[in-house]
This record gives sequence, structure tokens and C-alpha cells, in this order.
Amino acid sequence: STSPMLYGSGGVAVDANGKLYVANWYRVSVFDTAHGNVELPPIIGSAYLDAFEGMAVDASGKLYVVNVEEYIGSDRGRVNVFDTAHGNAALPAITSGGLNAPYGVAVDPSGIMLYLVNGDNSVNVFDTADGRAFPPIYASTSFGSGVAVDASGKLYVASGSNSVSVFDTAHGNAALPAITGGGLNSPSGVAVDASGKLYVANVKSNSVSVFDTAHGNAALPEITGGGLDLPDALAVH
Repeated sequence: STSPMLYGSGGVAVDANGKLYVANWYRVSVFDTAHGNVELPPIIGSAYLDAFEGMAVDASGKLYVVNVEEYIGSDRGRVNVFDTAHGNAALPAITSGGLNAPYGVAVDPSGIMLYLVNGDNSVNVFDTADGRAFPPIYASTSFGSGVAVDASGKLYVASGSNSVSVFDTAHGNAALPAITGGGLNSPSGVAVDASGKLYVANVKSNSVSVFDTAHGNAALPEITGGGLDLPDALAVH
């Protein structure tokens, strides 16, 4: 047998069926975690598939892949979209709406709202149904690449200040108290599960911080070991 081709891996996402998507240079590797992590045909797509960063998949199987190096008009960046439920068909990409070197992406559990973290410390907001762009979310602190949104509409964005910024998207994107402590150390990837547990990959400490957002963002035991080496992306299923 041969090892999977993983080169320059960036974002990672997992869908409801257990398919794992890993961003690489020029392709998205796909694995079937429900059947022994079997490697499936990769998503290759168009010439725009390069310099991948964040990825997210919604409940319908739409896969969003951030391409950070594409410049389109006055916008910087591109989000490729694929229909994984229908042969990974390429759908119209997101190329406007104020993109500015995006690198993190998240879609809410309902699959309606898409959030993109930009290099200028803003978060673009889009309606996945019709592509409408809403006013972006800005923060006074520098953002990292990780972003996640839970079922209640709370948006979590990794921060360069060893914290996780929190916004209440259900109430005007109001900024809530940031999450700190818990071993956060250059946080990058962010994911939240259905119970409200928030997982944050720490690049500098080779660990994953865990917080219980349903109970005051209490810090839970960190995840360490297991071969963690500069973790910068994660997903939960």
C-alpha cells in the first residue's frame, strides 16, 4: 500500500457521513473515516485550486475551500465551492463581498450563514443560499486562522493574543467576553461540537485546549500527546 498524499496541509473538515476533507496544495484529499479511513479520489477541480487554507462543509454537503492567493478585481481571495453530494461538482465560487486575504471559514449548523476570517482582522458574512454579503464583523485584536460557530449562533475566532474572540451573531454580532486561559498558546484551528465543547489547536505547545461553552467557558483538560506536532487545524464529528 502507499501513504496518502498530504502536502502542505491546511484546513480540515468532516461531514455528517464521516468523510474527512484535508486541504493540500492543488487538491483536497478525502478519507472515509466510517470505513477504516479509506482514501477516496481527491477533489482537484479548476486551476484556482492552490494555496488552500480553511475549509468547512455544511449539512447539505457543500464544501467551502479558501484560496488565499487569488486576486479578483478589488477583492483579494477566493472561496471554491463543491457539491460533495453530487460527485464533487464545482459550484460558483465566492469572489466578492470584500474578501481580503481570507484564510479561515465556518458555516453555521443550519448551513445558512458562512463566515470568513480575513487578514485585516475582519470576518465576512455571507448567505449561502443567494450569496448576499452582510456587513463584516470587526475586532480590535488580531485574528488567527481558526473560526467556528455553534448552534446558538455564537461565533468563535482564534486570536493572536492567546485568546478566542466571541461574537453573538444572533444579536447583532455583539462582542462577548473573550475566552482565555486553558493553555491557549498561539491558537489556530477552532471547532465546536453539538454539546458546546470548544476545541482550540495550540501551535506553540502541541496541544488542544478544550472549553465547555455551555457552562461559562470553563477550561477542561487539554489534549496532548498522540503525535501532535504544530497543530493548526482541526474538526469534530
